[in-house]
Amino acid sequence: YPGCSVPGTWCDAHHLVWWCRGGGTDIMFLVLLCPRHHTLVHEQDLMATVTGSTVTWHV
Repeated sequence: YPGCSVPGTWCDAHHLVWWCRGGGTDIMFLVLLCPRHHTLVHEQDLMATVTGSTVTWHV
């Protein structure tokens, strides 16, 4: 998430296509988010795109 400095070992895996929207668990469609930003992404229904190894959040 932009500006987040929480180490990846403290983060949760987030499904870019949510399970409730038909997404599956595929390593290519998972990103790491700290618990605070993971909650924010769900509360605000934020989307992201992945290009190579770069995740861009549409905030």
